[in-house]
Amino acid sequence: MRQKDLDDDWPLWVLYGPICVLTALLLFGVDIAAVHGDSMTPRLRHGEVVVVNRAAYGLQLPVVNWYLLFWDKPRKNDIVVFNSLHDGRLAVKRTVGVEGDPISVGDAVVVVGGETYDVSLQAAAQLKRYASVPDNMVFVVGENLQRSTDSRHYGFVPVASIRGRVLLPWQPVAPEAER
Repeated sequence: MRQKDLDDDWPLWVLYGPICVLTALLLFGVDIAAVHGDSMTPRLRHGEVVVVNRAAYGLQLPVVNWYLLFWDKPRKNDIVVFNSLHDGRLAVKRTVGVEGDPISVGDAVVVVGGETYDVSLQAAAQLKRYASVPDNMVFVVGENLQRSTDSRHYGFVPVASIRGRVLLPWQPVAPEAER
């Protein structure tokens, strides 16, 4: 290319460059999700919108949410968004057990990573097969244990079903009150 051609095209790069970066960020990097229910109170309340880092654990295809590539795994105390195994809706929960964490199950309790949780007898029977959290799985609970349907009810959550890690609650700027 001649120098003249490059000089003539720079306004297009100034305009299209940021648009391409923003599009890639929205498709592969950042998402928003609404919190449904009271399972995460007091940290997150019903109806609150959170910003989700979709690229926290790997590169996902937009819309279908399949991972093309993993580069990290959820850590303890990450707040993650995933499709609930209970009802298929988006769920926001905290990871308390990650792969390899020891798990001990009694009749109606489970100890995961040193924390004790009450569980249903059905979940206890399912979890008794494991000595630790299996590979590529996490154990999640809500902050409000009395109002949360989580891994204590439906077992482990596959890492591949996690859509991302919550970065922060999104608080839109409220318009100034009219005088």
